[in-house]
Amino acid sequence: IVLVYRTHPENIRKIVYRACLEAQLPQKFDSEKQTLVKINLSNETPSPGTNTSPWILDATLWTLRKLKFKDIKVIECDAAHGLKWAEKALKGTKMDLILNKYNVEFINTDNLPHDKNELPTILKDSQLINLPVIHTHDLAVISCAVKNLFGLLPVYRHKYHKTLAQKLLELAQLVECFSIVDGTIGLHGGTPRIGDPVRMDLLLAGYDPLALDLV
Repeated sequence: IVLVYRTHPENIRKIVYRACLEAQLPQKFDSEKQTLVKINLSNETPSPGTNTSPWILDATLWTLRKLKFKDIKVIECDAAHGLKWAEKALKGTKMDLILNKYNVEFINTDNLPHDKNELPTILKDSQLINLPVIHTHDLAVISCAVKNLFGLLPVYRHKYHKTLAQKLLELAQLVECFSIVDGTIGLHGGTPRIGDPVRMDLLLAGYDPLALDLV
Protein backbone atom coordinates (compact mmCIF):
# COMPACT_ATOMS: atom_id res chain seq x y z
CA ILE A 1 0.00 0.00 0.00
CA VAL A 2 1.27 3.44 -0.96
CA LEU A 3 -0.44 6.43 0.63
CA VAL A 4 -0.52 9.64 -1.42
CA TYR A 5 -1.64 13.03 -0.12
CA ARG A 6 -2.03 16.55 -1.42
CA THR A 7 -0.32 19.00 0.91
CA HIS A 8 -0.45 22.71 1.62
CA PRO A 9 2.03 24.78 3.63
CA GLU A 10 -0.59 25.18 6.35
CA ASN A 11 -1.34 21.47 6.87
CA ILE A 12 2.04 19.70 6.71
CA ARG A 13 1.90 18.49 10.32
CA LYS A 14 -1.68 17.33 9.91
CA ILE A 15 -0.87 15.33 6.77
CA VAL A 16 2.26 13.68 8.22
CA TYR A 17 0.33 12.75 11.36
CA ARG A 18 -2.54 11.39 9.29
CA ALA A 19 -0.13 9.37 7.11
CA CYS A 20 1.46 7.76 10.16
CA LEU A 21 -1.94 6.85 11.61
CA GLU A 22 -3.32 5.48 8.34
CA ALA A 23 -0.11 3.48 7.83
CA GLN A 24 -0.61 2.10 11.38
CA LEU A 25 2.82 3.25 12.48
CA PRO A 26 1.89 3.14 16.21
CA GLN A 27 0.97 -0.53 15.78
CA LYS A 28 3.91 -1.53 13.58
CA PHE A 29 6.65 0.45 15.36
CA ASP A 30 7.48 0.31 19.07
CA SER A 31 7.44 3.77 20.68
CA GLU A 32 9.87 2.50 23.34
CA LYS A 33 12.47 1.34 20.81
CA GLN A 34 15.22 3.48 19.32
CA THR A 35 13.85 5.16 16.18
CA LEU A 36 16.22 6.48 13.51
CA VAL A 37 15.12 9.15 11.03
CA LYS A 38 17.25 9.13 7.86
CA ILE A 39 17.15 12.56 6.27
CA ASN A 40 18.57 13.67 2.93
CA LEU A 41 21.21 16.42 3.13
CA SER A 42 22.86 17.10 -0.22
CA ASN A 43 23.58 20.82 0.19
CA GLU A 44 25.07 22.85 3.01
CA THR A 45 22.46 25.58 2.59
CA PRO A 46 18.63 25.47 2.71
CA SER A 47 17.65 23.86 -0.60
CA PRO A 48 14.08 22.55 -0.81
CA GLY A 49 13.95 19.87 -3.49
CA THR A 50 17.56 18.95 -2.79
CA ASN A 51 17.49 18.48 0.98
CA THR A 52 14.68 17.05 3.05
CA SER A 53 12.53 20.13 3.65
CA PRO A 54 12.76 21.56 7.18
CA TRP A 55 8.95 21.59 7.43
CA ILE A 56 8.82 17.85 6.69
CA LEU A 57 11.48 17.11 9.32
CA ASP A 58 9.63 19.32 11.81
CA ALA A 59 6.30 17.62 11.07
CA THR A 60 7.85 14.16 11.37
CA LEU A 61 9.50 14.84 14.72
CA TRP A 62 6.35 16.59 15.98
CA THR A 63 4.31 13.54 14.97
CA LEU A 64 6.69 11.07 16.61
CA ARG A 65 6.63 13.04 19.85
CA LYS A 66 2.83 13.25 19.69
CA LEU A 67 2.74 9.46 19.26
CA LYS A 68 4.92 9.14 22.39
CA PHE A 69 8.10 7.95 20.64
CA LYS A 70 10.83 8.47 23.22
CA ASP A 71 14.23 7.57 21.74
CA ILE A 72 14.52 9.42 18.42
CA LYS A 73 17.74 10.09 16.54
CA VAL A 74 18.24 11.76 13.16
CA ILE A 75 20.96 10.23 10.98
CA GLU A 76 22.85 11.22 7.84
CA CYS A 77 26.24 10.51 6.29
CA ASP A 78 29.20 12.43 4.89
CA ALA A 79 29.65 12.96 1.15
CA ALA A 80 32.73 11.87 -0.77
CA HIS A 81 32.37 14.72 -3.27
CA GLY A 82 33.47 17.14 -0.55
CA LEU A 83 30.51 19.50 -0.90
CA LYS A 84 29.52 18.91 2.67
CA TRP A 85 30.13 17.08 5.86
CA ALA A 86 27.01 16.00 7.64
CA GLU A 87 27.50 18.12 10.77
CA LYS A 88 28.34 21.21 8.70
CA ALA A 89 25.30 20.72 6.50
CA LEU A 90 23.09 20.25 9.54
CA LYS A 91 24.05 23.69 10.84
CA GLY A 92 24.09 25.36 7.43
CA THR A 93 20.54 24.27 6.72
CA LYS A 94 19.37 25.19 10.26
CA MET A 95 18.19 21.59 10.71
CA ASP A 96 20.04 21.58 14.02
CA LEU A 97 17.50 24.10 15.36
CA ILE A 98 14.67 21.67 14.59
CA LEU A 99 16.50 18.84 16.35
CA ASN A 100 17.05 21.05 19.40
CA LYS A 101 13.35 21.96 19.39
CA TYR A 102 12.37 18.31 19.84
CA ASN A 103 15.42 17.28 21.89
CA VAL A 104 16.64 14.88 19.19
CA GLU A 105 20.26 13.79 18.80
CA PHE A 106 22.06 13.78 15.44
CA ILE A 107 24.30 10.85 14.46
CA ASN A 108 26.76 10.84 11.57
CA THR A 109 26.62 7.22 10.39
CA ASP A 110 30.14 7.40 9.01
CA ASN A 111 31.34 7.44 12.62
CA LEU A 112 29.60 4.13 13.35
CA PRO A 113 30.67 0.52 12.72
CA HIS A 114 29.23 -1.14 9.62
CA ASP A 115 28.32 -4.77 8.92
CA LYS A 116 29.31 -7.04 6.04
CA ASN A 117 26.79 -5.27 3.79
CA GLU A 118 28.39 -1.93 4.76
CA LEU A 119 25.25 -0.85 6.58
CA PRO A 120 25.50 0.80 10.02
CA THR A 121 25.16 -1.84 12.72
CA ILE A 122 22.90 0.56 14.66
CA LEU A 123 20.10 -0.48 12.28
CA LYS A 124 20.04 -3.95 13.83
CA ASP A 125 18.57 -2.77 17.11
CA SER A 126 16.57 0.18 15.75
CA GLN A 127 13.56 0.95 13.61
CA LEU A 128 14.08 3.22 10.63
CA ILE A 129 12.02 6.06 9.21
CA ASN A 130 13.22 7.05 5.76
CA LEU A 131 12.71 10.74 4.91
CA PRO A 132 13.66 11.29 1.25
CA VAL A 133 12.91 14.18 -1.07
CA ILE A 134 11.99 13.72 -4.74
CA HIS A 135 14.51 14.98 -7.30
CA THR A 136 15.98 13.92 -10.60
CA HIS A 137 19.39 12.24 -10.58
CA ASP A 138 21.93 11.95 -13.38
CA LEU A 139 22.73 8.31 -12.55
CA ALA A 140 19.61 6.95 -10.84
CA VAL A 141 17.11 8.91 -13.01
CA ILE A 142 15.14 9.82 -9.86
CA SER A 143 16.17 9.99 -6.25
CA CYS A 144 13.41 9.05 -3.87
CA ALA A 145 12.76 6.40 -1.22
CA VAL A 146 15.26 3.76 -2.37
CA LYS A 147 18.02 6.19 -3.32
CA ASN A 148 17.91 7.81 0.11
CA LEU A 149 18.89 4.42 1.58
CA PHE A 150 22.12 4.66 -0.46
CA GLY A 151 23.18 7.27 2.08
CA LEU A 152 23.36 4.59 4.77
CA LEU A 153 26.52 3.26 3.11
CA PRO A 154 29.97 4.64 4.05
CA VAL A 155 31.40 7.79 2.49
CA TYR A 156 33.19 5.82 -0.27
CA ARG A 157 29.87 4.47 -1.61
CA HIS A 158 30.53 6.13 -4.98
CA LYS A 159 32.39 2.93 -5.88
CA TYR A 160 28.93 1.44 -6.52
CA HIS A 161 27.98 4.04 -9.15
CA LYS A 162 28.79 1.67 -12.02
CA THR A 163 26.28 -0.84 -10.65
CA LEU A 164 23.97 1.65 -8.96
CA ALA A 165 20.64 0.12 -10.02
CA GLN A 166 21.61 -3.30 -8.68
CA LYS A 167 22.89 -1.80 -5.43
CA LEU A 168 19.68 0.15 -4.92
CA LEU A 169 17.59 -2.99 -5.41
CA GLU A 170 19.80 -4.78 -2.90
CA LEU A 171 19.28 -1.99 -0.35
CA ALA A 172 15.52 -2.10 -0.90
CA GLN A 173 15.60 -5.77 0.07
CA LEU A 174 18.02 -5.44 3.00
CA VAL A 175 16.69 -2.37 4.79
CA GLU A 176 13.30 -2.43 6.51
CA CYS A 177 11.83 1.03 6.94
CA PHE A 178 8.79 3.28 6.90
CA SER A 179 9.20 6.05 4.34
CA ILE A 180 7.66 9.50 4.37
CA VAL A 181 8.43 10.99 0.98
CA ASP A 182 8.83 14.76 0.83
CA GLY A 183 7.18 15.78 -2.43
CA THR A 184 6.26 19.29 -1.31
CA ILE A 185 8.99 20.79 -3.49
CA GLY A 186 10.94 18.60 -5.90
CA LEU A 187 13.94 19.35 -8.10
CA HIS A 188 14.10 18.87 -11.86
CA GLY A 189 17.53 18.87 -13.48
CA GLY A 190 20.59 16.78 -14.24
CA THR A 191 21.89 16.19 -10.73
CA PRO A 192 20.55 16.05 -7.18
CA ARG A 193 22.05 19.50 -6.46
CA ILE A 194 21.53 21.53 -9.61
CA GLY A 195 18.13 22.04 -11.14
CA ASP A 196 14.84 23.88 -11.00
CA PRO A 197 12.64 23.65 -7.89
CA VAL A 198 9.17 22.31 -8.71
CA ARG A 199 6.27 22.84 -6.33
CA MET A 200 4.36 19.54 -6.27
CA ASP A 201 2.45 19.68 -2.96
CA LEU A 202 2.71 15.91 -2.48
CA LEU A 203 3.49 13.57 0.37
CA LEU A 204 3.77 9.79 0.01
CA ALA A 205 4.12 7.16 2.71
CA GLY A 206 4.54 3.41 2.95
CA TYR A 207 6.70 0.48 3.99
CA ASP A 208 7.94 -0.59 0.53
CA PRO A 209 10.46 1.95 -0.83
CA LEU A 210 10.44 0.44 -4.31
CA ALA A 211 6.65 0.66 -4.51
CA LEU A 212 6.87 4.29 -3.43
CA ASP A 213 9.38 5.04 -6.18
CA LEU A 214 7.20 3.33 -8.77
CA VAL A 215 4.18 5.42 -7.74
